[in-house]
Amino acid sequence: MQFLISYDLTQPGQDYKNLIAGLQKSGARRVLLSAWVINTPWSATAIRDWVMKLTDRNDRVLVTEFSDWAASNALSKIA
Repeated sequence: MQFLISYDLTQPGQDYKNLIAGLQKSGARRVLLSAWVINTPWSATAIRDWVMKLTDRNDRVLVTEFSDWAASNALSKIA
């Protein structure tokens, strides 16, 4: 299954290296500054809970499953 992970990081000056490293390690690909695509058998809820462990508790996270998408000038090409 393919999911879009999108987030708003609400604390200026915070270090989100763990978030970026965790997403990269999971095989997620960054397509926009705050949007990543991941192929995984996990549920949207499980992905959200995992991402929230890598962010501050007041940050916002959206995870949605999708099968068809298109992008323009994306940061990464997803096959």
